[in-house]
Amino acid sequence: MKRSMLSILALAAFASSGSGVARAGLINGSFEDPPLPSAGNYAEFGTTGGLPGWTIEAGNVDVVKSINSYTDWSGNVLPALTAPDGNNLLDLNGDQPGTLSQVMAATAGQLYQLTFAYSGYRDQQYPGSSLDDGIRVQLFDGNSNAILAQPADIFIQLPNLYNWTAVTVQVTATSSLLGVRFQSIFNGNDGYIGAVIDNVVLAPAASTVPEPPSCLLMAAAGAMLLAYRRRGR
Repeated sequence: MKRSMLSILALAAFASSGSGVARAGLINGSFEDPPLPSAGNYAEFGTTGGLPGWTIEAGNVDVVKSINSYTDWSGNVLPALTAPDGNNLLDLNGDQPGTLSQVMAATAGQLYQLTFAYSGYRDQQYPGSSLDDGIRVQLFDGNSNAILAQPADIFIQLPNLYNWTAVTVQVTATSSLLGVRFQSIFNGNDGYIGAVIDNVVLAPAASTVPEPPSCLLMAAAGAMLLAYRRRGR
């Protein structure tokens, strides 16, 4: 009996450690990894990779440190833009419009919630930026790549600069994988014109989060241990 009880407790401890289990949730949603070089304030990532957790599907993107107010080459004073989470933010245009995505483990039928912040940035106040400039955000089935039902495919126009706006979207996963994609929509003549995003979180919606199996197993093990102690008295 003691051996059986120890086996149950060991199994519960292993389950709670998460070993060999795909984690549900995005990684590097605030773009803090890898650390930016101390000598510069940004790093560019393209389709060859290098940005942990994310796949650059097209073009390139810049991970940028929070920006202090500065005067550009035309004498325009640009306000500060501070990352809402951590030290970095993501510019969806490197030297051309970028598209990036990430796929995570999910449970079919589970309701998930995507939250993120976005803002207009830098050269958007110059001629060359059009009213169509913005971000396309898509939530998709990570197995079939099919876009999920509305509102999983949205377009965000960028009328304002240097003003963070929070977005929340809820969708139901249709398979064991769920993905999110951000695409820079650009119709101007300056490839450096883009938008910035930060604090991207995609996780089960709070009202529908199932009890983790490890927690259930630990609870069962605890109940069995209590019953065993009482029997031994």
